[in-house]
Amino acid sequence: MNHFFSRSYIDVLVSRKQIRLEKDSTFGYRDCKQNDYRFYREYDHEYQILETKSIISSYFFSTTLNSEILPLTVANLKRTFPGNLKFHDKLNTEFNGATDIAVYDNEHKMYKVNYLLSQTTAN
Repeated sequence: MNHFFSRSYIDVLVSRKQIRLEKDSTFGYRDCKQNDYRFYREYDHEYQILETKSIISSYFFSTTLNSEILPLTVANLKRTFPGNLKFHDKLNTEFNGATDIAVYDNEHKMYKVNYLLSQTTAN
């Protein structure tokens, strides 16, 4: 795997034919266990995609599949959604420092930050 991350390209087998793809023009990949990963910037680090809703989340997040990847923190979420004060309030209430921000909400079948955001942007 170290060679995979140190190269600027990936080799893919399609119908027993090897195809070389440049990482800077490839979004990411799915491994044999059906886990999805995204390449970003220098393409020497993988970011596992855990959920694709309003916030594409892992221990990092982005708001679209092509936007900047940021560490998943309350401060970064507030900076990303500066005008959504209801979302800020919900973040303050739910994640008061004692709760893991990357918690999955089994009741709503999504990560808690996506559920909170959906509650503050619903029409």
